[in-house]
Amino acid sequence: MITSDLYWQAKYYYDLYNCRYFAPFILLFLYSILGAWIFYVVENENEKEMKLFPWIKQIDLKLTCMMFVEGKEVTNSRRESLDLNRLRTHAFQRIVGLFQAKRRSERMSKSRDLLIWYEVELQKVKLPEALEWDMWGALFYVGTIFTTIGYGNIFPRTVTGRAISVVYAIVEHSIARVWLSHREKIKKAHQQTRNRFRSKERNRASIIDLEEGKFDPRTKSDFLEDQLIDESSKKQRVTFQAFTDLIHRIYYSVVVPRFQCFGVEHLPLLMSRYYNSLNMDDTQKDE
Repeated sequence: MITSDLYWQAKYYYDLYNCRYFAPFILLFLYSILGAWIFYVVENENEKEMKLFPWIKQIDLKLTCMMFVEGKEVTNSRRESLDLNRLRTHAFQRIVGLFQAKRRSERMSKSRDLLIWYEVELQKVKLPEALEWDMWGALFYVGTIFTTIGYGNIFPRTVTGRAISVVYAIVEHSIARVWLSHREKIKKAHQQTRNRFRSKERNRASIIDLEEGKFDPRTKSDFLEDQLIDESSKKQRVTFQAFTDLIHRIYYSVVVPRFQCFGVEHLPLLMSRYYNSLNMDDTQKDE
């Protein structure tokens, strides 16, 4: 009973102050902040690990100091080449140690660990230049999701981050579309308010003219200028549109990625869903 009273009281103030015109924007803003925090938590720690080279930190510091003293500029390509050489040297040392193992099972186990280690370290060395996964970078990434711009200078590298992006994009695209549709309603409401004030001014002037005997019977009456709007039919249309949008997004995030995964692009299933979820609105515009 108390919950019902609170609901109707909240609905009363919601309609009284016309919150429906700015509530979608506030919801989109809060959802963006929440999403940025989630992506920051997921991706920031992984980025720190990818940028960490504990076995070359001291060598890299000494080499940088030597180049600074000699007046040489350390470019990104030069640094990447040096990192690759260090990685090859370290991998060669581990391979030499691998052949010193006496048991065959031990050599096979160490070989597998060596390959996994080399893939991880190579990914760290070849880390592309991009925005950092701090809070501002995560907020920028969230903005690229609902605007479907996709600059590509920041993207999730973890499987968890990409999976969250798929689910997050489905919800955020829906909120963004509701907000964009409400922009037109805000403009229309603003125009109606202006017309209402103008009508009141004209009516007041007409009453004054009538009292002074200046009333012109040929003047059109503006007392019935506002039109009645059927709110129930509008709500039904909005609900139906939201339902069809949800079906459309599920289709493009489940069916199309599976087709791309096994038929056309031969992409991993999660990767296909990730790219399709970021481009759902563009696909709808093309249709």
